[in-house]
Amino acid sequence: MKNRKIALMLLAFSMLVPFAAGAARVTFEISYPSSLDPGPITGRVFVMISRSNQQEPRLQAGSYGGSVPFFGVDVDQLKPGDAAAIDGATLGFPLTSLNDLPAGDYYVQALLNVYTQFHRKDGHVIWANGSRFRASC
Repeated sequence: MKNRKIALMLLAFSMLVPFAAGAARVTFEISYPSSLDPGPITGRVFVMISRSNQQEPRLQAGSYGGSVPFFGVDVDQLKPGDAAAIDGATLGFPLTSLNDLPAGDYYVQALLNVYTQFHRKDGHVIWANGSRFRASC
């Protein structure tokens, strides 16, 4: 299983997506096939958007000093083939909405951060950041 996780990370890439001024609102639908994971998956899906392909968009996100726009939604028991949607209503950083993205050509990458279920000694069950990631476009 560990080798499969590493291989999935190496499949990470981005694709060029044009955004036109006045175009219809953009929606990203992110799903995964059962060949990658039998699912269901609980976690968080991110979409990172960059004008540069110098490095993967996910590696350009999250810096307070100059992050590329990224947006995320929680997924609960997402099954293979089902899609998580990221659209203008999805909160992001540093832009609040995809609708605020200026027209232009962008490299876009999606990442699925898979959470792990933990059973605490006090009987509570929590979902927390695990060690499995799925990055793709």
